[in-house]
Amino acid sequence: MKRYILLISIALMAASCGKKATVKVEVKSAAGKEVLFSKLNFNKIDVVDTLRLDKSGKASVKFALPEEAPDFYYLSYGRKRLASLVVKPGDKISVVADTLTGSAKIEGSPESQRLAMIDSTFYAAIAKFDVWQQELVQAMERGDKEREEQIKRDVSNLYVQYKRGALKTLLTQPASFANISLLYQQFNSMLAVFADPNDVYLFRTIRDTLKTLYPTSSYVKALTEVIERHDANEALREKIEKAQQTLYPELSLPDINSQTRRLSELEGKPFILLFWMPSEVSQKVINLHLKEIYNLYHSKGLEIYSVAVGDKSLWATTIKEQGANWINVNDGKGASSPALGIYNVTTLPAMFIFNKEGKVVARDLFDTEKLKSKISAIL
Repeated sequence: MKRYILLISIALMAASCGKKATVKVEVKSAAGKEVLFSKLNFNKIDVVDTLRLDKSGKASVKFALPEEAPDFYYLSYGRKRLASLVVKPGDKISVVADTLTGSAKIEGSPESQRLAMIDSTFYAAIAKFDVWQQELVQAMERGDKEREEQIKRDVSNLYVQYKRGALKTLLTQPASFANISLLYQQFNSMLAVFADPNDVYLFRTIRDTLKTLYPTSSYVKALTEVIERHDANEALREKIEKAQQTLYPELSLPDINSQTRRLSELEGKPFILLFWMPSEVSQKVINLHLKEIYNLYHSKGLEIYSVAVGDKSLWATTIKEQGANWINVNDGKGASSPALGIYNVTTLPAMFIFNKEGKVVARDLFDTEKLKSKISAIL
């Protein structure tokens, strides 16, 4: 009987050990130093362990994954990320990194190698994008229209080319867990790679494929939530756009002078309702575009009701510097602002264009020429 119990105990221990993964790291340029081993928990990163490298720059960690599914982990030295990993239960991964060149050789994990390729391609595109965004702001501030239009074309071409490549990467290996990282890529807070409503089919495709392999994965469940939110947003959009009378929900928020401004003040006028974040440089550009629209059409009746989400001090400084003379409000509650929930805003920026009858005629027209065309049609 004792022997039987012993055999069961050994079997259980073996099964438990089989679920554990091992990551070995070698960073010769950081011998004797510490390397952080962290886990991605959706929107935050938690430290799992601190690895002390030996004299030869080597260390290892053996750990059990919280789920019977892959997960995302990071190795970092100081503020520099050495490697991003997709770790499966039972994986034995080797990482040889160089803090000077930023390079990392990964073995024992095809998923991690694929993630490294995805990240490398994206970071190269982001570097170009960030430079052009800064140049765009500078061109707009000095009124250089020719340069502004050229940068917009360059950015548009970069985005289109990158998205085509990303789409090919997704559909070539739909069962790859690294695809989850690719689905959530953003050039900035207002430009996700897969931002078009029609892109939801990609989320469905990857979710359905991974669900058969990893039904308990938290990331698969998160993809389902994204799809459900999209469906809910589309249902709300259709409901608002089909309204036969002024049904837009009321907003009552304080302006820069602490005076309450109501959205209903604009009844009978065409107006733009904007939700934005002052802390994002890319979203500040929106105000520069809106200023041009406002100056062009305000005398013909156009109004703007702009809801800022974030620090009130930064917001006040920004709208003063930019000369945004329309209705600007901010309740100082950030992401907890009830205004976001009232209009079912889940990502920023968000824009609603209303005609004189209070009906939504368009959403998220951040292209200046398209916005001009729509505004001129409803005046």
